[in-house]
Amino acid sequence: MATTKRIAVYDSIRGILLILMILDHLGGPIAHLLYGRLGFWSAAEGFFFLSGFVVTRVAQRKENAPLWFLRRTWKIWTWHTFSVVALAFLMMTLSLWGWKGLPGWEGFSDAPLTHLAGALLLIHLPDYLDVLPLYVLLMLGAGLVFPWVLQKPTIRAWILLLASANLWLVSLFLHEACPLAQSGWFRFGIFNPLSWQFVFWAGSTTAILSAHFCQRTPTGPRRFSWRFNLTLSLISLCLFFFWGWKNGIWGWRVPNDESIWTSRTLLGPLRLLSFTTVVSWCALLVRNHPRWLTFRFPSLLGRHSLQIYSIHLIFVYMWSFRPTHLADVWSYLVPAGVLTFLAMYAHQRERAYRS
Repeated sequence: MATTKRIAVYDSIRGILLILMILDHLGGPIAHLLYGRLGFWSAAEGFFFLSGFVVTRVAQRKENAPLWFLRRTWKIWTWHTFSVVALAFLMMTLSLWGWKGLPGWEGFSDAPLTHLAGALLLIHLPDYLDVLPLYVLLMLGAGLVFPWVLQKPTIRAWILLLASANLWLVSLFLHEACPLAQSGWFRFGIFNPLSWQFVFWAGSTTAILSAHFCQRTPTGPRRFSWRFNLTLSLISLCLFFFWGWKNGIWGWRVPNDESIWTSRTLLGPLRLLSFTTVVSWCALLVRNHPRWLTFRFPSLLGRHSLQIYSIHLIFVYMWSFRPTHLADVWSYLVPAGVLTFLAMYAHQRERAYRS
């Protein structure tokens, strides 16, 4: 992975989202403090949207975009394989100590090869192993759709977005009717692919349309204007509105992740609307003042997000095996230690590529 010709603000945002996901997966008081506090959305929405945006920008510069998407798909699947094999070995070791494991690993010690094959084939995904498989499916789809869209980008990008939105709407009503969703062994994780594809394709079509209508790449700050100030203020008010609702400040009923309106599995409408305000706010700053969202530490992690995400799963599983009587201070020290280790790993990767 070369670190040249990258846009730092995108790496920084990806790194921030990655940090939020890691802290959420590790759980504890830090996760309770951060998760869902800014509105009805999580870091996962941002991660999928930004991924769709960035990979589309990269693919637009490739001579053979379908081949590039295929190679990218293979790379993601290989890192998913690394996670599955490493965690399977860990689960086998822990099962010798009598630990039954996290959801999705039930009966693993009795039929390890079956569970391993199911995870590698993307049809039986234990907890936290459902993100990369969804990327695999999305990348395969992008390799097929992308060349068609670029033939007439201004028209077909809108067609793609409309088709994706309709598929998201269908998933809201047909989720319970899907026989695979009710099967005991087929397990696709918390993210319904028919719902979450919309976030990815929204990011992808945004990249296509912005490349056509807006030729300037964010490189530095621009002068303040009354339009920028007014737009930023209005979007900030929307963010404040959703923040107050989510945290119960307005006194309204706060729907949980099980509600159809804010469902995490189905990407509920209120959740999507709340996330849209975040995307609008970030897009405005990226377009006009990218340095406001560019930070060195998140950028380092963001440049190696695939590897960082795959490796952090090992720590998440090991931490879930902690004794219940462990002192509370470890709930702060362990996440800090995990982030430090991952940052050191990312730094070593960059040093290796420079040499």
